[in-house]
Amino acid sequence: MASRSFKELSFVSIFFSTLATSYLFFPTVFANTHVISIISPLTLVVLDIQGDGFTAMEYVYSTVLFFATSIILFYVGITNFREERLFSEKPLTSRLADFVSAGVSRDHPHLSLFLLAGFTIPFVFMAQMLTLVLFFNIPMPLSLVLLTVSAAFIEEFAKSIGLYAVARERPGFLTPRNLLLAAVAIGSGFLVGEKLLLFATLAQITESIFGSVLFLSLQVLWMPLLLHITGVLITGGFLLLWGRQGYGPGLIAACTVHSLYNLHFLMGALL
Repeated sequence: MASRSFKELSFVSIFFSTLATSYLFFPTVFANTHVISIISPLTLVVLDIQGDGFTAMEYVYSTVLFFATSIILFYVGITNFREERLFSEKPLTSRLADFVSAGVSRDHPHLSLFLLAGFTIPFVFMAQMLTLVLFFNIPMPLSLVLLTVSAAFIEEFAKSIGLYAVARERPGFLTPRNLLLAAVAIGSGFLVGEKLLLFATLAQITESIFGSVLFLSLQVLWMPLLLHITGVLITGGFLLLWGRQGYGPGLIAACTVHSLYNLHFLMGALL
């Protein structure tokens, strides 16, 4: 639906199939050695072949992110299955922005942004779990820094896509008042979504030092909420002042603040 040609279709298909394959196979390498392997359903296959079996909760750990992302993508596909979307000649990035903005109601934009932020959580966790596996064997100081920065970038990008898409489609929407309300809505939705999914599925992962890097900011509610709101305000502020050209620098600035926050808490926890 997002592709205008077979070339774009091939790129999108191969890119996402590579990500999905990596997510499935990389964690399996650590089967029987580290709890991180349980994020992949293939680990359950390995355990079953070995005769060890697995519990119902381990099945939930391994599959809930796939079910959640599939349901959300199915909903997005239904919402955008319209003629003006299917036959659009816009560039790929513009079409993807249109897909996101289609889910933001004109009558209740802040509620839509709240829900959209919550719906991004399964994708954020899948991306963060993939980076966790990729950096697992790198020496400890460097791996923690890389994981901290990548986790911050993934979260800030996910929180900003809804605001960016709306600002791109409706330039008059982004006012100081709407930016503040949108930041509160997105920050709250993101915090609620990650809390629910974290408590429901990823308790075992957070027990490891690498998992704590990803989720260390969830220990005190008001602090991550303030962090999420601040990140959206930074990115949105750049968009407000410099338009779409300010999105990249704003995202980098928000990622920097988020990374410094995580590193501050991480250094305190390790010391």
